[in-house]
Amino acid sequence: MPDASPAAAASPAGFDRENVAAITAAIACVTAVGIGLSLSIPLLSLEMERMGVSGAMIGLNTALSGIACIIIVPFVPRLAARLGVLTLLWLSIAVAAVAVNRCRHPILCELQGFL
Repeated sequence: MPDASPAAAASPAGFDRENVAAITAAIACVTAVGIGLSLSIPLLSLEMERMGVSGAMIGLNTALSGIACIIIVPFVPRLAARLGVLTLLWLSIAVAAVAVNRCRHPILCELQGFL
């Protein structure tokens, strides 16, 4: 006999509380990244222009973030399944922090030309 409870009747198949929470978290993360990028990329371009960087290099700098996403995104589901979503998120934050601050450490500064 099918479940006749009001909760089962009110929620369509596949939309239980856990799925809704996961979808909400994903939408919140995508929104935060979108807002961050939409605010930082134009400011970075203006700062690079002020520093005398050519328009071609500014365009290349902007395009490389999209290219990097296109290259990495196919591997994310497998990495998340293997490492766990939370671990992958923290690892991504750590890699981003090292990439942004790589010249604050003398050894990483030496590698700047290589990276």
